[in-house]
Amino acid sequence: MKTGKVYVFSTEKDFKEDERYLIIGIFDRMEDGQVKLEAAWGTDSLQYNYRVPEKYVFYRQATPEESEDFYYSYGSYEGMLRAWGCFRKDRLPS
Repeated sequence: MKTGKVYVFSTEKDFKEDERYLIIGIFDRMEDGQVKLEAAWGTDSLQYNYRVPEKYVFYRQATPEESEDFYYSYGSYEGMLRAWGCFRKDRLPS
């Protein structure tokens, strides 16, 4: 995996299109044998410095369309938080 690239992680080898099975995020680094993402979707909201759970053993680089969707959602979510005055400094990527 390459730092800064968007990857899709799954619990299923066939990468079902079901949100329950997918996490998508920007690869940051390996830490203590676990994948750490700079930012990730796959939970209720955008998460920073996210450790991918061990059960997500399958991964692939996101397609250009998936990367575009991820970055669009990433920017939209942060814009929404700022507009509502909910942006917290501790949520900034480190």
